[in-house]
Parts: sequence; C-alpha cells; structure tokens
Amino acid sequence: MASSPVPLTDVFFDFGGTLFSYAALAGQAFDLVTRAAERLGIEAPAAELGRALAQASRASWGHFAGRSYYLHRDLFQDAFRRWAQTLGAEPDQACLDWMHEQQRTALLERFTLREGCLETLRELRARGLQLSIVSNIDDDYLHPMLERAGLDALLHHWSSSEEARSCKPDPGFFHYACRKAGCAPTQVLF
Repeated sequence: MASSPVPLTDVFFDFGGTLFSYAALAGQAFDLVTRAAERLGIEAPAAELGRALAQASRASWGHFAGRSYYLHRDLFQDAFRRWAQTLGAEPDQACLDWMHEQQRTALLERFTLREGCLETLRELRARGLQLSIVSNIDDDYLHPMLERAGLDALLHHWSSSEEARSCKPDPGFFHYACRKAGCAPTQVLF
C-alpha cells in the first residue's frame, strides 16, 4: 500500500534575490567604494575600484562559504578590508564600521520588492499556506526591511541567520525555521 503524500503547509522564501532584486542596488556599491576611496586616500580609476571590489567580494564569499554560521556584518567588513588592501590601504575598525553602515543604510533605503511579490504572497496566504522568510542577512537588515515593504503583515514567520545561529545552506537553519513554523520539513516548499 502506497503512503499518501504529506500535505504542503508552508512556503519558505529566501529574501534577497528572490523577493527583492539586487538590480536596483547596482549603483550603491560604486557610490560606496568611491566615497570610501576618498576617505582612505585611495587614488584609482573607477574601473579599478570596481574590479577590486568584485575580486574582494569573491574572496570573502569563498572564505565564509564553508562556515555553518557567520554574521553578514563580518562578511561585508572582510570584503571591504580586502578591497582596501588590494588598493594599498589599511582600513581601521572605525572605517570598516562606517563602510558597513553606509552599505546597510543604502540597502534599507533603496531595495524594492519584485513585481508581483505582494500579490503572490497574498494569494498563497489566501490558499491557507503559512509563509516564512529564511534569510542569511542579519537582524538589523531583515526586520526594518520587512516592515518597510509591508511583508511583516503578510508573513507568518521570518528567521535571520543571526537569530538561527546558522546560515543557509546549513541544515540547522532549515530545522530552526521548521521548529519556529511548527511544521515538518516534508511539509515545506523552499
């Protein structure tokens, strides 16, 4: 006798790149590194600043990728440090904190949800599904972004990697989110 399938009760969404696009934020990184270069006394063409940031970001992602948990603050500050060092500067902690806060503020002010996001979430909720976000960003990003976008009124739950003390793709994050939502992993579409 075949067992009947477990009913789907929950949908977990990633946040960045899924519910909102990074496309609207493209100019933010260039603006930040231009201001940071001025602050650090780095004189380099804009194209070189951009290449150095892309290289530093890839190296930082590689450095943090194997970890089951990290703060995005640490990831971003590592990338900013590598970027400055590539260009011959050594940022102190105050500069790294400034760069991180500038990046965070720009993201909070400029992000926009993907077209149809709210309508899709409303429809899924109307069908009786519980909706959650599981995001690797830190709490000081996630909570204000959800409120600003009105997602806090549509979602049943949300979890940051900071709250879960685990980063995707580590299974611990998903187990944490399932416990919070009160569902089994077999009942979730991610």
